[in-house]
Amino acid sequence: MEYKKSYKGLVIWMVLFIVFLFGCAFVPTEDTNFMTLLVDNVMTIGMAILTWIIYKNEKIYWYTGLSYEDAKQAGSKQRKKYAMQHFKRFGIFAGIYLAYSIMAYLFIMPIGLSITIALFGLVGVAISTMNIKLDTECQNFSDKL
Repeated sequence: MEYKKSYKGLVIWMVLFIVFLFGCAFVPTEDTNFMTLLVDNVMTIGMAILTWIIYKNEKIYWYTGLSYEDAKQAGSKQRKKYAMQHFKRFGIFAGIYLAYSIMAYLFIMPIGLSITIALFGLVGVAISTMNIKLDTECQNFSDKL
């Protein structure tokens, strides 16, 4: 399979992400706690979905700091490994935040706490991915064939 540069998937994800975020405004409820948790979950799950899409399509150059040339040189196995490390972190956080949301809604937790957890959680996970490195030196020979 030839590795081609394209941002089409990223643009589609961005449009759908924005549609879902704005769609939250049309949910027929006046419960601000529910709406806050809904928007926070759209953000956390949306980021996990983006990292899964990157994993499936190996478009790791969508991440800041990576060039298409470096991604292409790395080979498929290294791109998948790199993307999976991102997906695991964002996916775990999305799952934890979803579980928190259910408890927060049932126990009427303060909205500010939910927003703070989502915000600092996403930023923390994003910062934690900065130490993930792409191994361009150790290519799998089958990727070259």
